[in-house]
Amino acid sequence: MRPFVVLAGAGIGACALAWLLRVIESTKSCHITNAISNEFEPIRYKFNSTIYIINTTEKCRKVIRMFQSQCERFPVLGFDCQWEQYGSYRKKVALLQLVCDGGLCALIKLRDMDEIPSELFRLLGDPSILKVGMEPQNKAYNLWADYRISVKGTLDLSTMYVSCGMYYTRSLAELALKVLNRNMMRMRPLRDSDWNQPILNAYQIKYAEEVAYVSFELFLKLGEKAALCSMWTGRKIWLSELRSKFSNEIIYSNKYNRSGECLMVVDDLLNPMFV
Repeated sequence: MRPFVVLAGAGIGACALAWLLRVIESTKSCHITNAISNEFEPIRYKFNSTIYIINTTEKCRKVIRMFQSQCERFPVLGFDCQWEQYGSYRKKVALLQLVCDGGLCALIKLRDMDEIPSELFRLLGDPSILKVGMEPQNKAYNLWADYRISVKGTLDLSTMYVSCGMYYTRSLAELALKVLNRNMMRMRPLRDSDWNQPILNAYQIKYAEEVAYVSFELFLKLGEKAALCSMWTGRKIWLSELRSKFSNEIIYSNKYNRSGECLMVVDDLLNPMFV
């Protein structure tokens, strides 16, 4: 009887130790987030991606040059934005998320920068670089309305999904589950968190990275199903065929909102409901 008690006690002790290590690791993640807020240093999470949190013009210039170099080899960006919304009112876009081939991820805090660098305008305005995501045209419209940033070459993942014989959906979580077998439902509440706070917490960073990264991965997966040739025949040929197939769906102007939903942008300081 004693060996069983000893083994049971050891098992409980191991479980308790594993739980304690998870708590410590979670705490470390939060400290890492605060530590990098004023440094141009990347952090890494579960997707083997390199994440840069950008809050100054000079940092933005540096990271966009990295993106431009990667896009010369494979001109596709996972693209998303975050802002706070209250009914028919919204604040300005607070965060721009970009992911490119090679796992480079940038979380750009637009409202923290004194000036948006010309490098970012050129990257997003380059029609030869695809910007893929869920309803990217609506986010492009908000960037134009808030900062006069022109985003050209957007492609909606829902359109690609429908071309594969599936029904239309506006949910990235649903697409991720059906196409990548990745469950993102637990992270959905973070979409409505405070994206204007000075330092993003670890959970916001994970959510922002995952949305942009999953958008990029969905493009690759849906592209494999939609294209006639395999990516192994050559990435440039494969991508050229996709661009040709979805030529009528790639949007080169962002001066209108494709969904027809019109939200009033408010100044936080003038409207007491947002203070």
